Amino acid sequence: MRAFRVLIFFCFLLTTVCSAETLEVKFSPEQQESRKGNLIVVISKEKFPPTGPGILTVWQERLAVVEDLELKPGGTVKVEVGSLKTPVYIAAYLDENKDFMGTCYPGPGEYYTSQLLVTGKGKKLFTKVDARRKPRTLPTVSWLKEHSFISSKMLEAGFDRDEATLKFLVGLPPGYWQTDETYPVLFVTHGFSGNRWVYLNRYRQWRKMMTDKPMILVSLDSNSRFGHHLFLNSEANGPRFDVLTKELVPYIDHYFRSNGKRVIYGQSSGGWTAISALQKAPQLFAGAVATGPDPLVLDSWWFGTNGNAFVKSDGSLRMLCPDYGLSMKSMVETEVITNSYGQYSAFMACFSPFQPDRPGLPFLSPFDPKTGAKDPEVWDIWKGYEMDGWVRAHPEQARETFSNRLVLFVGEKDEFGLRETTQQFSKTLEELNIPHRYQEIPGGGHTNYLEKPDFVKTCWDLFFELAG
Repeated sequence: MRAFRVLIFFCFLLTTVCSAETLEVKFSPEQQESRKGNLIVVISKEKFPPTGPGILTVWQERLAVVEDLELKPGGTVKVEVGSLKTPVYIAAYLDENKDFMGTCYPGPGEYYTSQLLVTGKGKKLFTKVDARRKPRTLPTVSWLKEHSFISSKMLEAGFDRDEATLKFLVGLPPGYWQTDETYPVLFVTHGFSGNRWVYLNRYRQWRKMMTDKPMILVSLDSNSRFGHHLFLNSEANGPRFDVLTKELVPYIDHYFRSNGKRVIYGQSSGGWTAISALQKAPQLFAGAVATGPDPLVLDSWWFGTNGNAFVKSDGSLRMLCPDYGLSMKSMVETEVITNSYGQYSAFMACFSPFQPDRPGLPFLSPFDPKTGAKDPEVWDIWKGYEMDGWVRAHPEQARETFSNRLVLFVGEKDEFGLRETTQQFSKTLEELNIPHRYQEIPGGGHTNYLEKPDFVKTCWDLFFELAG
């Protein structure tokens, strides 16, 4: 039998099975083809675009999931959706890639409901999965070119050619082909759910600045089937750090006129990646710039003060993003119930032991995904990746690694609580007399300051300065 589970958040209440309403979903594909995946039904009081990122603000309200489903053209499936006492908006998604929580909208080639169902008195609960997300069309930018290679290290680790293929962009400064000059290299790694093209607007601005301060720009793609892989070597994601340092860096040095000086920049998960890359390979990178980096202090972000990921000492929920009404508990439970890979899974794929035969999410969690209670054994493994802990345990090495080579930016009002962890890490560096730059952006959130021209220019000046 198919597994069927329903997740309820906030003011929606699940009634007993006898009073639950049933939604009929019909599969109406563009082509006569069967498809397999998890059918995810999103139910919300708020209207949302079926394919747009606006779904991020509503998915935590109520979900109904039918797992491991095969839909044939014209076939229907009935999904219990609980009590619908007031009008709500409903959409259905066939999550074939198990990445719904990573994107919060249908991925390229996946089927979804093209028109939201609005419920009402006497209205039949019926919708269609009738549209297919078109494959992503890559931009055409004359100075920014696609590159890729198949990693021998990933193949040797048992990954297939698709997973072993590293894709990235290379942007050359104006006049590159008219001289024999060599240039420093900027590596850019994106945040969670991004890709190598996501910062194109910034790249266009930086391209203009290359005239006076020329650098080669390399835009990385940090996605794997479990989410953002942080360019770490891990059981689930493979030898990603080795791919970066032992394959990609030599590739750039071989095919382009680099001068051997490199800087790495990242936002959010990419910010953590940038700091980690400098920590692990200070001989390769002259410096790192991070904006809104993922938590550099783990305990305070994941558990607060009482050792539970879900609730505070007073029993109230710990919020991951109060602006979205998103709690840590809802994030984790939704990934578990949809059996799809999002932020929680991405962290586990990087930090946790991998158990591919484990039902559901194939990793050991650092806390009980039902209660939030800490698992000390797994948490000790995670703590081995903590930046703040590493600096405190290796002050001399950290001083040699980070001194005058690390720049941290964070929004004063970062929605995900990353101001506190970034600030705490900076204070640790100060206590240990490790010179670095730390700056809070007044009124800034997690991303709303990144495209502002003055900040874009500030970043480029810093990249060039760190490259020496």
